[in-house]
Amino acid sequence: MTQTDQSLRAEVAAALPPLIRETLAVYERFAAKDPPEDAKEFTAFQGACKAALAHLEALLKLERSLTPESEAPDGEAANESAVLTQRIAEARAALARMRAEP
Repeated sequence: MTQTDQSLRAEVAAALPPLIRETLAVYERFAAKDPPEDAKEFTAFQGACKAALAHLEALLKLERSLTPESEAPDGEAANESAVLTQRIAEARAALARMRAEP
């Protein structure tokens, strides 16, 4: 890997944590709204939630792929990553429950 590649990887890796936090905050604000009662609007709302979760999950995977094991997060950073992963799982479960409701 060239110096430029390493530099770019480091730059992207440093930019990801705030992006992940902001993505989660935006998703939480959007998902906290009451779901629409109209079936078509509900489907669009649910689709937007799924897309946001997929985006968040992709950011987390990218962050993990850019972090060498020797620099893997520990302590607070690892806990934050675990919390984000858990919140994604909870949001997916909530979407599944929404789908099951009439």
